[in-house]
Amino acid sequence: MTDKVPIKTNKRLQQTQAQVNEVVDIMRVNVDKVLERDKNLSELDGRADALQAGASQFEASAGKLKRKLWWKNCKMLTVLGVLSGSILNKKIRLNMTKLDLIVV
Repeated sequence: MTDKVPIKTNKRLQQTQAQVNEVVDIMRVNVDKVLERDKNLSELDGRADALQAGASQFEASAGKLKRKLWWKNCKMLTVLGVLSGSILNKKIRLNMTKLDLIVV
């Protein structure tokens, strides 16, 4: 009987050790996954910073382009206004000349 007790104890000890080894293996896998996720998050953070910098640069360039095109549009409208006024003025003078000829 005394021989069976150590065998049971030894078997339990082996089972417990197997469970501990299994838990240790799972923990190692989990730590590896955490480290991999940390690496991926660091890379993603770097890419996000680069995108933010690019977005800021784009926003500044877009603002400059908007102002440039706004001034160009203003100049074009001014030229069109002057030309329209000039053409309208010539037509009015021509009509007045015709009226003067009719009246005379």
